[in-house]
Amino acid sequence: MCRSAPVVWGHCSCVRGRPAVGEDIGAAYRDGPAMKSPSASREPADDRGVITLMDDDRGRVELSSLAGGRWRITVTPGASDSLSHEASWETAYPLVLIEKILEIKGPGFLCDEIRREEDPTYVGFSLESLLLQYRPEEAFVGSRLLDFGCGSGSSTTFLARTFPRMDIVGVDMVPEFLAVARMRADLYKIKNTTYLRSTDSNTLPDVGSVDLIVLSTVYEHLLPDERRTLLPLLWEILRPGGVMFIAETPYRWWPIETHTTGLPLIGYLPPPLALGYARRCSRKLDVRDNSWSELLRRGVRGGTPREILRMIQEGGGRTSSTESGGAWGPGSYRRLVPPNASKSTQTQTENRTCGAQGHQVCSRRTAGGYHARGDSEGMTDVLSLCRHSEL
Repeated sequence: MCRSAPVVWGHCSCVRGRPAVGEDIGAAYRDGPAMKSPSASREPADDRGVITLMDDDRGRVELSSLAGGRWRITVTPGASDSLSHEASWETAYPLVLIEKILEIKGPGFLCDEIRREEDPTYVGFSLESLLLQYRPEEAFVGSRLLDFGCGSGSSTTFLARTFPRMDIVGVDMVPEFLAVARMRADLYKIKNTTYLRSTDSNTLPDVGSVDLIVLSTVYEHLLPDERRTLLPLLWEILRPGGVMFIAETPYRWWPIETHTTGLPLIGYLPPPLALGYARRCSRKLDVRDNSWSELLRRGVRGGTPREILRMIQEGGGRTSSTESGGAWGPGSYRRLVPPNASKSTQTQTENRTCGAQGHQVCSRRTAGGYHARGDSEGMTDVLSLCRHSEL
C-alpha cells in the first residue's frame, strides 16, 4: 500500500489550561480543564429576571432571559479563575446545557465553549472552508470522518449539522467532555454522530476505517512519544484516497514562539535551556512551576510538515503528493518528491505570493517532507497528502 494523507496547518486558537502531564489529545488545552460542580446551587431569578448560576471565588455567572427562549450569559471572573476569551454571550442553549458546561468547564471557559459551536465565524468557518478546499460537498455523502480529540463536541456538532449525510465519529479521553458533546447531539436531534472514549494516550478505540481524519488544535499538545505512536495508528484506519487534516498547529521553527511562551528563538534551544528561559522570561503564562513535559503538553514545540511525514513514513506509510491551502488560500500548490526520486530532483526552492492576504512564501521541497514559512503569527501552511493504493 502507498499511504498518504492531507495535512492542514493554520492559526492555533487553543485555550490553555494546566492538566496533568499524562493527559492526552490536548483536550484540556483546547477545551479547558474539567471542573467540579459549582459550590452554590442556582439562585432563583431576581426582580430583573436575572438568574445567578455561580457566585464564589471562581467568579460570578449571571443569566438574563431574552426573547425567543434565549439567554444572555455574563461572566465576571474571580480570584481563582481566569477568563479564556468571552465575558458575555447570547445563546439559544437550554438552561440545563448551560449549567452542564459551567459544571465541566468553569466560568472562565463557559462563553467561549458555547460560542465555538454557535458562532458560524469561529470553529465552523475554518472547518467548513478546510474540508471544501479538498473535496466537493457531494463527496461527503456516505463518507466517514473521525474528529480526533473532539473535546466537548463543538467541531463535531458543527460538522454533523453541515454534512448531515456523513457519518462522524468523535474521540476524546475526557468522559465529562463527551457528556457535553452527547447533550449537544440530543439538542439538535443529530443522528449521524458517535462518540467514543479513548482509554489511554497511545491507543485508539475501535473506530473502524474512515475517509477523513481531523485533528484540530490537537497535534501541538501531544507529547513526542504520543505523536510517534498515534500518527501511524490513525494512518492505518484511513481508507485509500482518504485525507488527514492536522489543523491550527504552530510552526515549530518560527522565530517567535507565539503559542505558549511568546518568546523569541525558544524553539531553537535544547530542552534544559528552553525550560529555564521560559521560567525566567515568559510574560505570557505563569510557567515558573512547569516541568519540560508540562511545557510540551502546553504546545511549546508545535510541529512541522516534515515531522509529520517522517512519522508516517517510519510507521510504514509512503507519501506521494501534497497540496497546500487554508491560511494562505487556494492556488498555492506543491508536490512532494516521491521517496524513490533521484537526488537531482529532491530539492527546489520557491518564492511566490499566495492567497488573499498576499503572504510571501519561501519554501523548500525535500524528499522527506515539506517546510513552509509564511504568515506573521508563525503558523504553518496547509498541506494535503492523499493515501492511495499502489499501482
